Amino acid sequence: MKRFGLILNGSGLDPVNYKGSLTSSDFAAEVFGVSSEEDTLKAAEALASRGAAFINLCGDYNGDQAAALARHLNGAVKVSHVKYSPEESRKMEQLTDFSEYGFIVHGEGFHPHSHNLRLEAPGCNTRLVGAETMEEAEEAARKMVDDGISFIELCGAFSGEMTARIIQAVESRVPVGSAGLDK
Repeated sequence: MKRFGLILNGSGLDPVNYKGSLTSSDFAAEVFGVSSEEDTLKAAEALASRGAAFINLCGDYNGDQAAALARHLNGAVKVSHVKYSPEESRKMEQLTDFSEYGFIVHGEGFHPHSHNLRLEAPGCNTRLVGAETMEEAEEAARKMVDDGISFIELCGAFSGEMTARIIQAVESRVPVGSAGLDK
């Protein structure tokens, strides 16, 4: 089974209470919400100890932070952060409400109807959905937007081309970023 982790950075998130997982026959994705650098390190160490092969940093992280975390983990885990194209970054800058957040995990054995999770905290509600195919990911993204999600981030399995397909699927109505844009 392939294991990976998601660390969501948001104001007031507590990794003890803001956590969950999506598991298929082939993949296990574990998520922690954090609000400090210390919590990020602890969450990453926990994910590494559970065998995560890679960690996606979601929310307000940058390349320097991703590189520092990879060094902290002695290179044992690949770490990437979500990036936005210039156009998607402009859309992010215009957002005034970040409380409804969507994240799509792409991997074998995941299906939106059975692999979905909602994490809730004051000011930060996250909907995670797993998808095996691009068609499932596109449909999940459309449903998220129709349900009021403010922005969507994609796991590192999404290439630039795949990210473009999600942006097209949601008709550019919300910003979309990906931890896999450097592929």
